[in-house]
Amino acid sequence: MNFDLLRNYLEGNASQLEREQVFRWIKASSVNEKEFNNLRRLQDISIWHSSGNKRALSDKKQRKIITPVFSRIAAIFLLGILLSVFAYRHNFLRQDERMASINETAGMQQVAVPAGRSAELLLSDGTRVWLNSRSRLVFPDSFGDDSRVVQLYGEGFFEVTPDLERPFIVETERYSVRVLGTEFNVKAYDTAKSFEISLLSGSVEINLANESDNLLLKPHQCAIIANNEVKLTSFDSNNFLWREGILYIDDKNINEIALLLEQYYDTKINIEGGRQMTRRYTGKFRLHNGVAHILKVLELQNDFKVKNDTINNRITIH
Repeated sequence: MNFDLLRNYLEGNASQLEREQVFRWIKASSVNEKEFNNLRRLQDISIWHSSGNKRALSDKKQRKIITPVFSRIAAIFLLGILLSVFAYRHNFLRQDERMASINETAGMQQVAVPAGRSAELLLSDGTRVWLNSRSRLVFPDSFGDDSRVVQLYGEGFFEVTPDLERPFIVETERYSVRVLGTEFNVKAYDTAKSFEISLLSGSVEINLANESDNLLLKPHQCAIIANNEVKLTSFDSNNFLWREGILYIDDKNINEIALLLEQYYDTKINIEGGRQMTRRYTGKFRLHNGVAHILKVLELQNDFKVKNDTINNRITIH
């Protein structure tokens, strides 16, 4: 297999024809599949190492850092190199839990993203996944011959590689989503009162469990499921700017913004006296700037004050 083609595939730059070519090569033999998995692991590790001990966090400059690593790695992988790099990664993850982390168990991997961060990863079939703040994805090293199943806890955006013979299934604690090849966003935080899925292209089928019929979405539709009721609506693509590390606030008052920030940053925001502030805001913030910064900016345009209790991880608006 052409090494440049494998590199483009792992970086997400391969065309559909090239993706299919790589997939056929992987499935041609167990040796090819093992070599591909080794290369993919090295790519994951190189992202951590070259970004100053950070997971690839939706910054274009950070995504490009893997290129020099590929130029140094020969087509034949030495066991000693793999062992030393794996040891580095596991030691690093124990030392810094603030960044997105990878855990591996018996053919399965788990990527967890902490509060105020986002992460991007490439699965073995070429599917690209972006994980939002406080989200977790569990997936196999390689998918089986009949299906591709992952478990999502939180919010994820998926660009699924088409494969008619192997449907892609996203399982959440409430519902499962079945697709063949499409772009969609799933919001399934365990702390949220609703389940939400937005379809950009293709089609998805939502398994409603106790319902007699599953729900099939069309492009540009959003399904919000709460209290066993389904609401179909449209969506604003700005809602997915979190993939670029941007928090988009769309026509919300401070009370609504507080709920959103609690979800993103895993912090408690108390509004004294149950004040209901009617002024509404639309704007964009960098996620890495933090919750205190966002509220301070809003404070300048309103009649409230912000008190940040970092010891107890609590913010008070009064």
